Amino acid sequence: WFPEAVEGTKLILVLSHSYNSNGLGMADSKIWQDYATAEHMAILSVHFKNLTDSGGYYGLANEGSGKALLEALTVLSNKHEHGFLAELPMVLRGYSAGGVFSHSFSSFLPRRVIAFANIRGGSVQDSGEENINIPGLMFYGELDNQGRNDRIKEVVVDKRSVGGQGAVVQESQVDHFGSSEKADALIREFFSSCARKRLTEGSNELMTLSEEQGWLGNNSTYEVKSFDQYAQEKEHASWLVDSDFARLWSDFQK
Repeated sequence: WFPEAVEGTKLILVLSHSYNSNGLGMADSKIWQDYATAEHMAILSVHFKNLTDSGGYYGLANEGSGKALLEALTVLSNKHEHGFLAELPMVLRGYSAGGVFSHSFSSFLPRRVIAFANIRGGSVQDSGEENINIPGLMFYGELDNQGRNDRIKEVVVDKRSVGGQGAVVQESQVDHFGSSEKADALIREFFSSCARKRLTEGSNELMTLSEEQGWLGNNSTYEVKSFDQYAQEKEHASWLVDSDFARLWSDFQK
């Protein structure tokens, strides 16, 4: 899906759902379309499916799903005679296995990723430092499986220890299958903030943000401060892209 004023499109919003689920209908969501129009985005919703249990896992972008996404974007862009869309940077939102893919794609092709969000996708893999400078949100449901939640938090903390730009977000009183409506509202604010900071006028090249440019949030008290003013252990805090989003992150969890 793309807005009527397609020539002004600046980025691609990728939407994916849970394991083997068909997420194609998300591109028809009026909420996402209105948001995409306001933010000069096209929408690419996806349906990945593992055909056998013995093959690779599509949640890992380097096992073929990342390439498949790029090829699909190229085919669709050319079909509609808007080939430039295939080269635009992306923001990726995914739930469960779709969230694992969003995180993995940020490591697979970091130069194309503005930001990513993973809603309750617990089987995330260590990604090295390829995506260290890509802002990410990792949601976990308060009532979800403890092992899944621990893994989500572990990945963020490990990356933060080397300066990664990730944040964890607790969804109060939500289990794995609960509504993502509130999470998606926060994600939209997050993507908008990241796009403002990272897009370059007239170019697909993305600005790299330094760790010191962001704000930090305490994952227990939800207190937020600028990087310089944060007096506690910075590597144990969530990294937040700017002051406005930092306050939204804090309010979401209180």
